[in-house]
Amino acid sequence: MASDLPAWIEIHGHPLYAAQDAPQRRTERRSAGIFEEFLKAQRQDPRTEWEMVVELDGRMIGTVGLRNPRSGTGVLGWGFHPDHWGSGYALEATEALMQFARADLKLIRLEAWIYASNQASQALALKLGLHLEATLRSRVRWGDGWMNDCIYARVYED
Repeated sequence: MASDLPAWIEIHGHPLYAAQDAPQRRTERRSAGIFEEFLKAQRQDPRTEWEMVVELDGRMIGTVGLRNPRSGTGVLGWGFHPDHWGSGYALEATEALMQFARADLKLIRLEAWIYASNQASQALALKLGLHLEATLRSRVRWGDGWMNDCIYARVYED
């Protein structure tokens, strides 16, 4: 919902959260643009993206998302306010989204693309049953240098 934008910007602008994101993505304008794209995607038919808001006491504390569910594969993502890191909310919400992807969308493969520096998200991916499949070297521009991108995946056998 559009009313979630201030909380979204607060989460993505938090210094600890921003440190886990590429420097060029750390502006309020860029964050608001990403949020608007998510809102537009929710109205598409057929849908190609799902973004689930996680609230605590009526306030957004994070989101989990599923993108590009084509040809049986979807890409997972998550982002939470640092005050709630390690609380289990990301695990619980992403597990629910994965169940939806498997049961309702009939996806057989789920991926998460995670920056190599984001060890907490890599640990979460492992808890979710995803496995490291590849490390793409120097894939993401990171300030004056480059960052590796790690692809985690889970394949459901039929």
